[in-house]
Amino acid sequence: MELMIALAVFALIVPVMVVFLSKSRELMASDEALNQLKTNAQTTLTDIHNAIEGNVRIIDATQTSFFSNLNLSGAPVSMTGTTLPTIDAAVTAFSPTDPDAVSADWGNSLMFLTNTSTDTFQVVSSSGVTDNVAFNVDQINYYYLTPNTTNSLSAAPSYKLIYWTSVPMVDYGELSSSFVQNDPAIEHQAVSILYNVYGVTHSLDFSNGNYYALTSSEEVTNDPHTIKPNTAQPITLTTITNGILSGGFEYGIACNSNQYNAGWSSPVPVPEYATVTGNFPGGFEVGIFGNPDAREVFIRIALVAQGAFPGLVYNDLSSLSTVWDAWSSSP
Repeated sequence: MELMIALAVFALIVPVMVVFLSKSRELMASDEALNQLKTNAQTTLTDIHNAIEGNVRIIDATQTSFFSNLNLSGAPVSMTGTTLPTIDAAVTAFSPTDPDAVSADWGNSLMFLTNTSTDTFQVVSSSGVTDNVAFNVDQINYYYLTPNTTNSLSAAPSYKLIYWTSVPMVDYGELSSSFVQNDPAIEHQAVSILYNVYGVTHSLDFSNGNYYALTSSEEVTNDPHTIKPNTAQPITLTTITNGILSGGFEYGIACNSNQYNAGWSSPVPVPEYATVTGNFPGGFEVGIFGNPDAREVFIRIALVAQGAFPGLVYNDLSSLSTVWDAWSSSP
């Protein structure tokens, strides 16, 4: 009799425990995904903020020569609809409700120049006079979306955020200055030192996007090729280690809310600021506002995940950086 009672109680307990363990696994998987999405979004926005603090020039959609001259061969392909934002100088202090904010000015990529070094050294003129020269060496930083093909969600398309940088390039305006150009001895020494000592192989005319090569023969020549990438790039910023507490999950930057497959709906509104055009913008929205001495760069990133838990989880995070835009003219 006691055995029959024990078996009956056990039969009641087992289904309850199975449900409890299943729900516990779902909760652990959901928590892991939420925490990892949040950590990745915070790290990504912090990395971009730290990089753009060294900005010397923001490149927007009106400066087409820079974008068209990038050599992205070997890098992940950009998503259809990739667009740089247009600087909106009418908005001096960004607010989502600012009536002057124009949705068409938003983009889903970001490009800017940072100064990697200022190289100062001595040269001797043709007349034997020793003088100091200084050259700024800059690189292009480019953030853009690529379709997620390795850990994509079944609920909807998603994207990865790519970080690409160019080779360091000396300012051609400094190389072509009258001080350098009027004395072949100074020009040859400057090119030789930049090339052989500092490893600078290219120059960029930041006024128009024209590209030049420095040579071992101490010359500066027109380079018909596109702006070369840094050999250490590109980097996929949205890379998450998962499956530590669960069976893992699929994740990526969210697509537009109207692109989810049948039976699924977006857990987070996308876009929030830009206007939908095909795939544009996805869950990476960039707006640039204000005057050159206080440019505001607003970035919104929305990450979603799908795994061994009901529905989708997401993280929606934004950042605002104020930078000095030293070059305010557009080529």
